[in-house]
Amino acid sequence: MQLEQLEDRCLKYLGATANPMVPINALLEHCRRDAAFAELSEKQLLDFLRPHPLVQVVDAPDMPGEFQPDLLSVAGIDAGPRIILKTRIPGAHEMMQIMDQHLQNLIEVLTVALAKAGNSMEENRAADLRAALDRAQSLRERLQAWRD
Repeated sequence: MQLEQLEDRCLKYLGATANPMVPINALLEHCRRDAAFAELSEKQLLDFLRPHPLVQVVDAPDMPGEFQPDLLSVAGIDAGPRIILKTRIPGAHEMMQIMDQHLQNLIEVLTVALAKAGNSMEENRAADLRAALDRAQSLRERLQAWRD
């Protein structure tokens, strides 16, 4: 593998994205557009990026209960690792704004998913969605209270 070429490709992409937190799938897709990296796996990319001094790999935390990755993926939320250039890591105030926006997006997605589910969804899955929505709203309220 041509590590310098992979590094250059990754760093340029990470520096140019509107959102500094890039899902690993998006970065992998970008890398695979180059024929030299068409067969690059997610594991290979993560193994290359984890020790890299200019980037930070942010893994999703283990989330018990209603925030399981399969439930989030059903709601259209990618819970996989994210990559950020260390120079683009936001400060505390900006991070609070980002967290608030992500929670608002999560609330909107869960609300739509619950509305679309209607009676067609198994009751336990609907209950999981309602619990996730309640928890997201509670987290957002606590975040806003802490920020104020």
